[in-house]
Amino acid sequence: MSGLTGRDKAPAAAIQAPFTSTRLEDFPELGLYGVIVSCRAYVVGRQTIKILGEAIPTVRVDEACQNRKPGWSFVDTFWLDSDTGLVWRSLQHVHPKGGLVETEIFRPPG
Repeated sequence: MSGLTGRDKAPAAAIQAPFTSTRLEDFPELGLYGVIVSCRAYVVGRQTIKILGEAIPTVRVDEACQNRKPGWSFVDTFWLDSDTGLVWRSLQHVHPKGGLVETEIFRPPG
């Protein structure tokens, strides 16, 4: 993927209420530009995750996404601090032909 335009809301907004969003993505190696990706973000529940051996209480938010062309559907997952909305861990799909990015924050900024 070489282009992505606007995520309407951050995953933390789903803590307040589920929401839908739409974004555009470009996949030039597939000859696809302006691919419309429609998503719905919602809270799955509270989960404790471990980072560097430390237990961190989080709220898990899933974002189920799909598009018609190239017929791609996926679910990205975010583990958030319920007070600040900080994303401690995420699993995000980046391309219709595969590719998953896992991100972990070792300590809050500041």
